[in-house]
Amino acid sequence: MLINGVFLLAAGLFAVLVSYGKVNISKDRTANAQYIGKYGGLFRIVGIVMIVCGVALAVSGFMQD
Repeated sequence: MLINGVFLLAAGLFAVLVSYGKVNISKDRTANAQYIGKYGGLFRIVGIVMIVCGVALAVSGFMQD
């Protein structure tokens, strides 16, 4: 469970970084800006939820071991 939480935390962090434009999805700047404009809000919400769930899962896995 600990490793699952760490993977979920990392995926959530990546989603949040994509939503704020710190990590590029496309090499083309205009395509990247369009993608963030279309899906940026979704990535922010889903990324934060994934981070919270990942931390909870990692802590519960740490407590079981």
